Amino acid sequence: MRTAQFTFLWVLATFCIPNPALGADPTAEEKWAKGIAEDYWRALRAGQGEQAAALLSPELAQSLLNREPLFANGPLPKWPTFNTLPGVSGPEVTASNSAQELAPDRSEVVLRGKLSGKNARGERVAAEFTMRVAREKDGGKWSIRYLLVTDRDKKP
Repeated sequence: MRTAQFTFLWVLATFCIPNPALGADPTAEEKWAKGIAEDYWRALRAGQGEQAAALLSPELAQSLLNREPLFANGPLPKWPTFNTLPGVSGPEVTASNSAQELAPDRSEVVLRGKLSGKNARGERVAAEFTMRVAREKDGGKWSIRYLLVTDRDKKP
């Protein structure tokens, strides 16, 4: 009798209880964050740096400005330029998400993925990215708070 009960519980737990690790439908927050990420990569791919920069949080945008000026005597720009934005540009570069994770308080989504294709100079692109898209306090707007792009293979 106990064997039948345990078997029933195992079948119930295995096939009837939803398991988020098995590809559950994304939440509204995850869909929104992916939309922001897709807009960022689309703008970068099209060479529209100012549009991509508008999706960054003020803190991330400011940190990108703390780099060397492009020209020796030139002033630092007031907003990230196409040359200071993280990522790889070019019309043939594609971004694909491989993993996403929602924070317990539902205010942040971590996206991980790959960049592939060819950059604007025709060089092969093989990079990985980690992007954190977060909502400001009290239901504010969503923005990219963190973006790390790691070039894995750069061959012509």
